[in-house]
Amino acid sequence: MRFSHSRVSTFIQCPYKFKLQYLDGAVTIRDPSPDDALIVGNAMHKGIEQGTRAALQWYCEQFTVLTDLHIHELMKLELLLPKVQAIIDYDQAVFELELQTPDFAGYIDLMLKADDGSAQIYDFKYSNNMDKYLESAQLHLYKYYLEKVQGIPVSRMGYIFIPKTSIRQKKTEDLYQFRRRLTQTLEELAVSVVEVAYDPQKVAGFFQTIEQIQSASEYPKQPTKLCD
Repeated sequence: MRFSHSRVSTFIQCPYKFKLQYLDGAVTIRDPSPDDALIVGNAMHKGIEQGTRAALQWYCEQFTVLTDLHIHELMKLELLLPKVQAIIDYDQAVFELELQTPDFAGYIDLMLKADDGSAQIYDFKYSNNMDKYLESAQLHLYKYYLEKVQGIPVSRMGYIFIPKTSIRQKKTEDLYQFRRRLTQTLEELAVSVVEVAYDPQKVAGFFQTIEQIQSASEYPKQPTKLCD
C-alpha cells in the first residue's frame, strides 16, 4: 500500500473508517450541499490556479440546479479568490506538485521556486481552524519527501489560510439586504500566511503509524458525531 498523509490521518482518527475506506473500498454516496467542503475547496484550488472564472464555472457544473444558497457560495469565491491571487508570485509558482515514491504519495498545493534552487512550499486551507492544521504533519512530510526525492531544499513552508464566513440571512432581511451584508463581510476578511517550522518528530511519527497500520489485525471504531 502506498501511504499518504490523509490515509495515515484517517487511521489515527478511526481505524474502522480506515478499514472501510482503504481496505474494503467502501464508497460514500454524496448528496452535496451548496457549501460542501470538497466541492468548494476544489473550486477554490481551481480558481487560484486557473482564475476566478474557471472556479465559478466548475462550481456550477457540479450541480443540476442552482439556488440562492449556491449563488452565495459563488459570491464567496468571487470575492475571496482575488485576495489569494494577489499574494502569489505566479512567475515562480508551481501548483499541484506531485510527490510519489513506492511507499508515499502526496501533492504540494504551491511551490515557489527561488533562483538559488531552493523552494518555499505552501498548502491552501479554506478554514478558520488554524490550530488544527498547524499541528498537522502534512507540510513536514512534503518537505521531507521533496528534499529526498527531488533534491530541492525547502527554505520555508506554511499555510495560506482563506477565511470562511457562515453568516445566514436574518428573518428581518430581504435577499438584497443579506447579500449586501455578505459582500461587506467578505470584503473585510483577510487571507493570512502562517509559517511552520520543520519538526522531524512529525515525520518519525508518520512512519511509526505506518508500522501500526501494517501490523494491525483489528480496526476498532472511534465514534464521533460524524458517524451519523
